[in-house]
Formats: sequence, C-alpha cells, structure tokens
Amino acid sequence: MHKRYYLIGLAGLMILIVGYHFYAASQAEQQLDEAIQKQAQQHGNISAQYSSIDVTPFAADITVNDWTVIFNNHIQRANRLSFDISYLDVLNIYFGGLKYGLKNLTELNLSAIRPSYTISSGIQEVKSDTLTLSYQGNALDLIQQLTDSTNRSTNHNIKATFSGFTTVLPGNSRSSIKARHMQYQASIPPDRPLSLFNIAHQISAQNIVWSPTSSQQQKYSFIIKGLGYPTDTIPFKSFNISTSPTKKSRLKAINWILQSELALISSSGFLQTYRPIGNSAFQDTRITITDLSPSFQKTLENIETLFSFSLPKTKKGIQIPLQGTIADPSISLDN
Repeated sequence: MHKRYYLIGLAGLMILIVGYHFYAASQAEQQLDEAIQKQAQQHGNISAQYSSIDVTPFAADITVNDWTVIFNNHIQRANRLSFDISYLDVLNIYFGGLKYGLKNLTELNLSAIRPSYTISSGIQEVKSDTLTLSYQGNALDLIQQLTDSTNRSTNHNIKATFSGFTTVLPGNSRSSIKARHMQYQASIPPDRPLSLFNIAHQISAQNIVWSPTSSQQQKYSFIIKGLGYPTDTIPFKSFNISTSPTKKSRLKAINWILQSELALISSSGFLQTYRPIGNSAFQDTRITITDLSPSFQKTLENIETLFSFSLPKTKKGIQIPLQGTIADPSISLDN
C-alpha cells in the first residue's frame, strides 16, 4: 500500500515538474514578446514583426518565426531564428527580467534559415540560405555598445558560418558575389568605440562567383573572354582576408589571398580609414601574382604587347603597388 502511494506521489511530482516547465516556457515567450515590442516602441523608428516566439520546455531553445526588423532604410529578415542558450540563462530571464538575463548571458548560439540584410536606399543586400553563429562576451554589454556607442569593458568574439551566401553590392548597376560556403570571425576589443574599423575581421570563402556590373562587363569584355569565362560569371576557388587595428587609430592592417584556376593573387599593406568606407585609402600596399596558368600567362603577354607596357616582375612573381581608395583603386606599373 505504501509503495502504491509512493508511486502516485512520484507521478504527481513529475506531472507538477513537467507542468511547471511548460508554464515557465509560456511565460518566457510572453516576456520576450513584451520586451521586444517595448524596445521597438521606445525607438519609434524601429519596427519588429514576427509570427510567433516559441520557447522549448526543458531544452531552453528559443525560436522566432518570420522575423522582420525595419530600422530606417535597414531591413533584416529571416524565415526562422533559433537561439540556443543554457537553461540557467532562461531562468535568469524568467526570474530576473530581460535586462538581468542579458547581463549574465555570456555565450549564445544562433541559427537562421534564409536570413537577409538589406539597405534599401543603396540597393545593397546580404543574404544566405543558412547561418550559424556563436557568440562569447556579454550580451547586454554588446547591445548597449550598439545602441549608445559607449565604451565597455568586455571583449566580444563572434564566429558565423554561411551556406549559399550572396551579397549584392551597392549602386544602380547590380553586381553580386556568391559563395557556396563562407565563414566570418570578429573580435571586438574592450574600451574602444564600437566601430567597423576597430574590429579585427577574418573572412574566408570557397567556390565563389563574381557577376560584374554591365558596364564592367563591357569595359573588360575582351580580357574576360580571353580568359575563357562568360562576362557575367567569373569563378574563384577561394578568398581569405584579415584586417586588424594598429596603434594608429585610423590605420588598419589588411591582408588577403585570392585563389583561382588562373593564378594566386595576394596583397598585404595598410588602409587609412575614412567615412564613408569607400574613401579609405591604401597605404604601402602591394599586389603579388604567382602560380600563373599557361592561359593566364599568355593573356598577360598579349595585354603587355597590346598596350606597350611591362608588368613589374620579381623572383616572387608579378608585384604591383596598389594605390587610391576602395571606391577608386589604381595600380602603378612603373618598374
């Protein structure tokens, strides 16, 4: 008889625990919904829309469906956003409120289905089929840096992996870059203003296709066709770039490597940063071209003959100084 009562009591306790977790998940969904709408109302030029917020009992996973945020001319969308945080983090939000929960949130994993970011005024878009992102730092600290540009004391590290990545470059003439896989890493140092120029960036991409603008296709048609490519589809095997701040506040070190079937192209040097970023100027930067394929070697020889100049060659390969700005780069062919 006592055993029977014990089993009934245990079953009742299990039902109570399960019921509590479902109730807590429901309350967390409501709190998140209210917090998002409150933040949007406090900033009148922000609109946040979604079809539902789901918090999984026990697992503490948060899923937002049909996510759209509009801030002035900036639009963020995703079919689904999933946040993977610890159960303790969910309890912190539930019992202490959103601000307390974010203050104690130091690790976060996010996945997204068909995320996109669009700047409508400049006709610029970044999107992908999938995104997985991991974050380490302090969530509240990062949000406050983003909203009020105040220096904070936390180091933030972000790693994002994309599949089916596409970026449409700004301008009226559509130019796009696509990559089957891309990875991005960023380290945001403490006690410095949050700026694109103060962040150490690393980007790597594989299986890339560049679609130039129509004017670029017409201007360089004879070169592109001479390399055996359609003018609107230029493939590359991989691309890697890293940038890092220097002791001089506006001077950034920049290094990149571009691998194609034709050659290995690399560059190292510095970038004197200005706003807008297109006005940033190259300093002590040199492009090096090595591992030329026979067809590319022949094309370069034809170009040298046609335009009556010689590319500066060294034992390390063809080396060309890069000058000008990001928006208007130029090269020097003086030996």
